[in-house]
Amino acid sequence: MIQSIRNLTGNRTGKFFRSVFATSLCDLANFGGIIFICWLLYLLLNPYLGGERAQTLHLVLICCGCVAYMVVCFYASIPAYNANFVSTYNNSTRGRLKLAEHIRKLSLGFLSNLNPARVSHSMMKDFSNLENANSHIIPQLFSSLIITVTVFIGLLFYNAPLAISFFCCIPVALAVLCIVRFMGVRLSRNQMAASVEASSRLTEYITGITTIKTNNMSGSRFERLEQSLNRLRSESIRLEVTLMPFALTTMSCVGAGIGIMVMFGQYKLIHQEISVMEFLMLMIVASRSIAPFIAFSLNFMMLQYFSESGRNIGRLMSERPLPGTATELPDGNDLVLRNVSFSYEPGKKILDDVNLEIKSGSVVAVVGPSGSGKSTLVKLLARFYDPDSGSVLMGNIAEGRLTDISTIDPEKLMHRYAMVFQESYLFRGSVADNVILGKKDATSDDVRTVLKKAMVDFAGPDDTVAEEGRNFSGGERQRICIARCMLKDAPIVFLDEITSSLDVYNEFAVQKAVDELTRGKTVVMIAHRLKNIMHSDMIVVMDKGRIVDIGTHDELISRDGLYRKLWHQGGND
Repeated sequence: MIQSIRNLTGNRTGKFFRSVFATSLCDLANFGGIIFICWLLYLLLNPYLGGERAQTLHLVLICCGCVAYMVVCFYASIPAYNANFVSTYNNSTRGRLKLAEHIRKLSLGFLSNLNPARVSHSMMKDFSNLENANSHIIPQLFSSLIITVTVFIGLLFYNAPLAISFFCCIPVALAVLCIVRFMGVRLSRNQMAASVEASSRLTEYITGITTIKTNNMSGSRFERLEQSLNRLRSESIRLEVTLMPFALTTMSCVGAGIGIMVMFGQYKLIHQEISVMEFLMLMIVASRSIAPFIAFSLNFMMLQYFSESGRNIGRLMSERPLPGTATELPDGNDLVLRNVSFSYEPGKKILDDVNLEIKSGSVVAVVGPSGSGKSTLVKLLARFYDPDSGSVLMGNIAEGRLTDISTIDPEKLMHRYAMVFQESYLFRGSVADNVILGKKDATSDDVRTVLKKAMVDFAGPDDTVAEEGRNFSGGERQRICIARCMLKDAPIVFLDEITSSLDVYNEFAVQKAVDELTRGKTVVMIAHRLKNIMHSDMIVVMDKGRIVDIGTHDELISRDGLYRKLWHQGGND
């Protein structure tokens, strides 16, 4: 229970206590209206029970008391409103921004494998659940419990036997709620997992709708989406249907208490141990306290579901950014891999004891068959990940001044890097908006200059970019991204298969843009088309996680090695 509250409130104990206190005061004030009901009922029934008739003054006092009571309730609700709603939605906004900032700081390797549907679900649905929990569920849960306990204590002092008779079934209801607590965790987790999966498949369906239609995959044949939606339906029904009997059981226990109290009260009436008026008043108070306990029961059940949202956000927040606090960047742009090994899964090495030196200002190409580890090698240089063993160094080889990049603040290190990937992403907005991501203080002239150098002759700075750059071809998107990197003007550039799958003109234009981008820079590139890297200063040949050969194109082609084999197999096409 305590852990669930922590998950839902984000460990904000101060906000939690303020919210519960304000809500309890407000609900106790609202519950106090029963005093006027009992008073009015007493005045109306007293003459029929042998008492005096009600005087007009008494009725006027009741009316004035009711007006005053309404004013008290209004002012009592203001602190509760501020604590529950204003504070909750402000905290939710800050929480979303905090999560977004935290995700931004995570490693590139983690982000490249992150499920967008999972993040979107946490940003919207999970935070929405927390808003609901903190504005309604948690305050009402504890407020209802406080009112129920207060009524029980009050009745216990006034008439202990009747109070015990009314609340005798509550322990059974509490036992049922404890069972629900353990069942609700598993059911809630399964339902939320199904919801994320359905969101992911729906996003995939919408994004790939063109491919789906052209390949006759629409309708019932698109089984993955259908299966995920069916699973979501099944898990949602299972969650509701499984917990509903327990909810009805708790309500029945509370209702049974009224019946037991009536029978016991009838016995005491017959034996003249209480008056008719006392019995009626006790019945009114008891029946009025049913609603708070039912609210407590229902909110307790929902607490488990919403608590899972808190755990989802907590799991994302628990992901730690790459270490490194040094803010001073090394003097020099040489890169060194020293005895580097790395694996994505335990016991399955992708890189095995790799050593490599890349001099500043050189152009280095990494080639090899699929699965050889070339992409992983470049990702370690770009610090997508830190190696399992060994080190990646940056600095000046000739002077012996090298710094392990794992000690550098990752965001500071990114000032040295520019990257162009095969899949280039553009944001919705203008061409200029996408280009100035590389340099926030860039002028309009700067943007026009880099667009020209990057061969962006198909659009101007103010032209619209659709979501994900869908109104441009792959080659056009890459040229805009190259312009972005030019504006950043980082000394080290990483390129990953950027000319694959392009038509002749786009390949020519992108290659010219790359030549402009990489002039005077340290360049590390991955390429399958070996003809594009023939003039590299150094070609690194990889196979099975190891560097098997290094040299220029002429040196490697003269040897009877893997490079010559790749060249003759079609790498020169």
